[in-house]
This record gives sequence, C-alpha cells and structure tokens, in this order.
Amino acid sequence: MKSIPIVGWAFFGLVVIVLTFYMLSRGIYIGSTRENLGYEGGAKPNYMRTCSYLFFNGVQYDKQKLVGDDQLRHCSLFRQPLR
Repeated sequence: MKSIPIVGWAFFGLVVIVLTFYMLSRGIYIGSTRENLGYEGGAKPNYMRTCSYLFFNGVQYDKQKLVGDDQLRHCSLFRQPLR
C-alpha cells in the first residue's frame, strides 16, 4: 500500500486550516434555547428562540421572536450575515 507523500499531507492540512478559519468567521451553530412568552391576542403561542454561534472572539447570540408554527423552524448552521 502506497502512502501519501509529504506534499499531499501538507496540502490537506492547509485545506483543513483554511476551512476552519472560514467557518469560525461565519459563526458555527452550537445550540439554541426556546422560551415560552405565552399567548398574545389570539390562539397562537409566542416564543423567544435564542440561537448560539461560535466565532473567533467567543459565543454570540441571535434572538428571534416566533409566533405559532414558526417554532418548528430551526436555527441555520451558519449565522446569516447582517444586512
């Protein structure tokens, strides 16, 4: 069985490092919590969902108010860019 030459391993390591830095610059999803806010003027419940993302400088949070069936949506794998 042939082994991969040292140049191949170096290239593979470089690709892994570049992808890791790219993912951390976008923010990687690490978890979420959901808080029940009760009912507001109708039969649909209100929720506050907090998505947590890991960045180079630590964890950042993205809060969203959800109404009714919106609670079934999930947080995105990467944080959406601010507009």
